[in-house]
Amino acid sequence: MTANSDSTAVRAGEELDTTALDHYLRDRLAAPASGFDPTSKIDIAQFPGGHSNLTYLVRFGDQEFVLRRPPVGPVAPTAHDMPREYKLLSVINPSFPLAPKPVLLCEDAAIIGVPFYLMERRRGFIVRSKVPSQIGENLTLRRRLSEAMVDTLVALHAVDIQSTGIVHIGKPAGFVARQVRGWADRWQRSKTSNLAEMDQVIQWLVDRIPPDSANDATIVHNDFKLDNLMLADGIAFYETFARFKVAVVIQQIYFRYVQGQTSDERFRNFDGLVRGLAGEALELAEQSGI
Repeated sequence: MTANSDSTAVRAGEELDTTALDHYLRDRLAAPASGFDPTSKIDIAQFPGGHSNLTYLVRFGDQEFVLRRPPVGPVAPTAHDMPREYKLLSVINPSFPLAPKPVLLCEDAAIIGVPFYLMERRRGFIVRSKVPSQIGENLTLRRRLSEAMVDTLVALHAVDIQSTGIVHIGKPAGFVARQVRGWADRWQRSKTSNLAEMDQVIQWLVDRIPPDSANDATIVHNDFKLDNLMLADGIAFYETFARFKVAVVIQQIYFRYVQGQTSDERFRNFDGLVRGLAGEALELAEQSGI
């Protein structure tokens, strides 16, 4: 892998059937006005990060896509569900464009042996075991990136799953209980020896599952961490945009209060929060140099 590339040669044992994939994708990408060059040759590389689902870079000339598939070997029955991932991105991307846009889904295991999907290629840098040169020893930038992560997660949680229809792709009620029992089951199926502490923790969690309500539900990212995020070189834009979006969300709530659509006194001073976020966004924009 070169210094200017985030992909490398495909690892042994994780190769794809290039011929079958080429035929399958070429027929489906060559739609009118897609800009697809039918004379271009397919080229496949692999993104080396991650320890679960496998991710590949698929090139057709100047067009690049990202392919995701389950890991090699047996997997848990409900894990690594590519059709579900594809459907989630399909409904989340229009309301939260920081999530990549899916391109196509293949559920035919005859193509590469497992279901997979294709999504748009995003560019940026990822923080893994070493601090990237784009950040270096700049402590101010490190703090800003940390704050941007929090702002991004807040913006994701702020997406209205009811009005967007996202609520229909999941089962909000009972989510925490399903998570606890699901992870307990994974432990039971993967343990190599008895560990009393784990059994005690599982029982503690089961006995204390908090009540929940579908009306209070929001989107949850189950693996939100630095090396699972792509940071844009122009991070200032996204920091500014994140603050702007949160300001708009709070303003929408304040608007309902001003219009008399809610009498909840918690919203009385939300205009001050909006002004504060707007000021932060403008300051970031002016200091960005872009």
